Amino acid sequence: MYKSISAAYTVIVLTYWQLAFSGYWAFGSEVQPYIVASLSIPEWTVLMANLFAAIQISGCFQVPSLALQYESTSLKHLVAESRQ
Repeated sequence: MYKSISAAYTVIVLTYWQLAFSGYWAFGSEVQPYIVASLSIPEWTVLMANLFAAIQISGCFQVPSLALQYESTSLKHLVAESRQ
């Protein structure tokens, strides 16, 4: 399992680096730090980028929140079992 997780993270990092280097090669330092602010036309592209970012963040938030929920549930069971 460690090998597969390492391979997955390696692919992700290489993909982002490739995108970062090719973007800098194509646009240089003319791009603003918040890339969506560099988009000027059409206006709906900025709206869609922000909407998709919000959807992705809400999906990513579920991973740590489910882990915390599982941990608090298992802790409740441990406390209940120790009282018996």
